[in-house]
Amino acid sequence: MSEFYPILLRLKGKPVLVIGGGHVAERKVKSLLKYGAKVFLVSKALTYKLQELIKHKKVIFLGQDFCESHLVDKFLLIVATNDHLLNKSIAEKGRQKGILVNVVDQPSECDFIVPSVVKKGDLIIAVSTSGKSPFISRKIRERLESIFGNEQKIVLDIMSTVRQLLIKAGEQDKEKIYAKLYNPDILNKIKAEDVEGVVKIIVEALC
Repeated sequence: MSEFYPILLRLKGKPVLVIGGGHVAERKVKSLLKYGAKVFLVSKALTYKLQELIKHKKVIFLGQDFCESHLVDKFLLIVATNDHLLNKSIAEKGRQKGILVNVVDQPSECDFIVPSVVKKGDLIIAVSTSGKSPFISRKIRERLESIFGNEQKIVLDIMSTVRQLLIKAGEQDKEKIYAKLYNPDILNKIKAEDVEGVVKIIVEALC
């Protein structure tokens, strides 16, 4: 049984501390920024991209050397240096402050792990092997990306709008309507950009 509880976090505006400045740290930082986190960075060396992000004030650079004061008021801590003993030490200090910790490539030191993600608009499919094999997670993600296209984003927006309408109308048998809407036919019509066909399916489902 996995020790990790699957969860999605809202990171917009949340302060996240990243320790490390290599390519792995760069990927983490770029992903955090994508989801709206306020990123703080500590590292002796920095990739060119990280230097650019700091230069353009996308990332707040706290210096080359970690100190415990960097942990104050942080929501998450991500440790991505190539020194495993240093990683473990920083992780322990983070946990003492009540901060959720992720240590790259050291699952036993993690309070949370970052899954491989397929994202189509608000549809998020997360794949994890509980840190055992990122390679397998990536391969499964690649397979899912070939299955779930951009039509999933559009149909999700349609389903969301219909759901709100049904809630306001006090509809009791919502599941039956959802089943009529979400099917291969509507997905194929969205792919074919058949607007009339999509509208027809929506109207028939609601009538």
